[in-house]
Amino acid sequence: MGCLASIPCLSLLLLLLSQFFSAAFAGNFTCNATPSATCRGLAGYVVPNDTTYGHIRSLFQVDTLASLLGANNKSLSTPATQPVPANSTVLVPFPCRCANGTGKSDGVPVYTVKSTDTGLDDIARNTFDLFATYPEIADANNITNANVITPGEKLYIPLPCSCDPVRGEEVAHLAHVVAAGSTVEGIAAMFGTDEDTLLQLNGNFQPASLQAGQILDVPLRVCTSSIRSTSLDYDFMRLPAKSYALTAKGCVLCGCNNDTDQLDCKLNQSMSSACPAERCARDQKIGNSSTSGCEITACDYAGYANSSASGFEILAVNTTKNICNSSAPAGLGLKVSLWSGLLILLHMALMGPPFL
Repeated sequence: MGCLASIPCLSLLLLLLSQFFSAAFAGNFTCNATPSATCRGLAGYVVPNDTTYGHIRSLFQVDTLASLLGANNKSLSTPATQPVPANSTVLVPFPCRCANGTGKSDGVPVYTVKSTDTGLDDIARNTFDLFATYPEIADANNITNANVITPGEKLYIPLPCSCDPVRGEEVAHLAHVVAAGSTVEGIAAMFGTDEDTLLQLNGNFQPASLQAGQILDVPLRVCTSSIRSTSLDYDFMRLPAKSYALTAKGCVLCGCNNDTDQLDCKLNQSMSSACPAERCARDQKIGNSSTSGCEITACDYAGYANSSASGFEILAVNTTKNICNSSAPAGLGLKVSLWSGLLILLHMALMGPPFL
């Protein structure tokens, strides 16, 4: 009897094919940053079934609902029960750590095996979009037989990420799931990068070999800020356009202004009684500015640090900009006002029931 007619041989062949396709889809992101560097990773999770933001937060163990909502530019008043339809893409933020030239999620998510899970490949494909292939999950959890799992067993899912700058600029690295019919050129245009950069970040593969379901490392441009490199949140405030985040233990709300490429931060009024006061010169509060002639002086958020006296302190710094020689595009004032309005609405939302 030939091998192809043998059940054991067929099983082995299927296993080898599965390993081949898993390797092709694997998303190992290069991370040559300082050893043990940390940052904020992003995964573009394509929802397989109708779900909610609360379920996605639980699945990926996002630290707060606000973090998930901010990554997707959703109002802070959005409840955890808000429906998310199947096939939607939700940006999932998670802590990233670099080691040995690659970046992986720092200890999360940890998945609890269900009785309906048929094996690691099933979990990798149907629950986690192949952000981690089954050999990677097996290796991360010291599992020798990928088909032998037990309901209730805890599995660390190593999501791909990176903290590396790209062409000398800080970026947010997005783990992007390639959709059917996509091209490298189209993906580059969608995310504001170029084809050469995408190919270089992803091993210089041939564009014609791009496959649906493949995981790509996509660099997202982030807003610049006045946050000090010594601040406790420095590595986690690289925010791409159309996103925001609460920081300084919920005391500060920062959003990425798509028009100025500058991080706009304001004090969270709903937390003011629990937050240490910090002001710039002339008693100017964070987020406020004053104009004198051609110069506008703003009080910018500069991060936060531990303090033996009050537990932690919020840092602020004055920045001055000449607005008379500004080459900002027409309509900038309106767009900035719209962003400021959004921040005000978010503050109002925070005054209601907390969803953190």
